[in-house]
Amino acid sequence: MRRKFLFLMLAFVLLSLGFAQDGSVDVGWSLDMVWLLVSAALVFFMQAGFAW
Repeated sequence: MRRKFLFLMLAFVLLSLGFAQDGSVDVGWSLDMVWLLVSAALVFFMQAGFAW
């Protein structure tokens, strides 16, 4: 499970780096996008927990 999570985080970082427009790598923006996706996934899981 932990290995799958780390793989997904790496994939999100690499995907967000791929959207850099001027060729420079903005790691802060990439980490912000990863955190946004992780927190959104947690909210979805919380909604399922409240529904049960």
